[in-house]
Amino acid sequence: MNAPDLETMLRSYYGRFAPDDSTRVVLASRTLLDEARDQRPVRPLWASSRLVAALAVAALLLAAWHWSIVGPTAKPVTGPSAGPTYDITVANAEVSDAGMTRAGVLWTVLNQRLSISTDHGRTWRNSSLPIPYANGSIAVVDPAHAWFLDEASMDPHFTVDRTSDGGATWQSTVLPVTIGDGSDGTHTVWPGNLYFVDDRVGFAVLMTSETGLATIVRTEDGGATWAVTGTTATFSDGIVPVDANTLWVANGGEPAGSYIPARPLLQVSRDAGATWSNVSLPGLGDTASVPAPSVEPTGDTTGLSVPGASTGGVTFLSASQGFVAVDVGTSSTSETRYYRTADGGRTWSQVGTFGQGAWVAPFFLDAEHWYQPNLAYVPGTAQSGPRVTTQGLAVTSDGGQTWTATDENGLSGRPIQTFWTADGQNDAALGLAQSSEPSRLALFLSWDGGKTWQPADFAAH
Repeated sequence: MNAPDLETMLRSYYGRFAPDDSTRVVLASRTLLDEARDQRPVRPLWASSRLVAALAVAALLLAAWHWSIVGPTAKPVTGPSAGPTYDITVANAEVSDAGMTRAGVLWTVLNQRLSISTDHGRTWRNSSLPIPYANGSIAVVDPAHAWFLDEASMDPHFTVDRTSDGGATWQSTVLPVTIGDGSDGTHTVWPGNLYFVDDRVGFAVLMTSETGLATIVRTEDGGATWAVTGTTATFSDGIVPVDANTLWVANGGEPAGSYIPARPLLQVSRDAGATWSNVSLPGLGDTASVPAPSVEPTGDTTGLSVPGASTGGVTFLSASQGFVAVDVGTSSTSETRYYRTADGGRTWSQVGTFGQGAWVAPFFLDAEHWYQPNLAYVPGTAQSGPRVTTQGLAVTSDGGQTWTATDENGLSGRPIQTFWTADGQNDAALGLAQSSEPSRLALFLSWDGGKTWQPADFAAH
């Protein structure tokens, strides 16, 4: 093929593209071809190389144009086929505890073992717990690092077991908190809870008396050593550690009693629990004393509460940016209001609403994408008592201004208790294992943004 024939072929090929899209490609190709056609004495090998280079440059320019128009190819979302029905006993998805890290690491406590998945439930790695799991607390921050609050050894001290190799081996540390034997009016009421910021900094909250105050202990070396740093007036509601010194506590609306004193809606400590300050949110008035919405047969829903306070209730995406939801009830209606801080919680502003009380913690993927499981407690009569209803999973992509609901194929009749997502596509949820037994929870997974769900398959290795 001579140079004029090649030129004709290339001009015909590139001429198929619209002028606006292909001008630079065509001009570059013409220039290189004109040079290649030059009749000055050149060694044949060099001329062939110039021609090959011309074709390579043209191909690269064409690829760059195509990328700018089409963009990268979307990575397909894959997972087990989802369907409207399944056999929960076959799936073996009922768990004692479960969670997902911000990096997408799934973990569960199942049949007295710790199971961890780094590929959203497609495969699981199982390891034994140091002791049988009963009502203890476990924290996981990555596939290697986990901690377990040892309930069986609480006499007279609490013990925390730690692993840095995914559960292959465990080491124990006795916490510097003594449990009373009851002779002095103090004794343990609940085993405690663990919270970790990263693989170095963590906190344990331990109830050791009936005063309503729980002891806070902190580690800054991954759990090898611990020190008492303060107390908190909450125990049934969790704490949210942001760093080694900043802790948040939200009021989940549980009525005050012998173990739980009356508490503000939101508090923060910036000295690891040594002192606490009340936090006011716009439009809620004085929140130093908070009445909680009642689920008793009286039907009174007036009050304020933070959904998901039992596991923290506050979300911080960074040291400065955080979110909290508040269920605001009146005598006849309720709604959920969302608040945001951009200065580490020193000031807050309302940024969104949901049209009814949610009662379940929202999940904030980023500033715009939120997920709201809508498990609502509806007051009943003196004969029927309160009941639970669910309206599915509501999703917003504009920071709570508008909401849409997913179909939730596969979760019908099993309200979501806790929800996580790694990226808006790979989701996990704790739902009811059996609709007739609300105390039994199972882990469900979605690979398509919550449209379809399947029970986790822990047999996959």
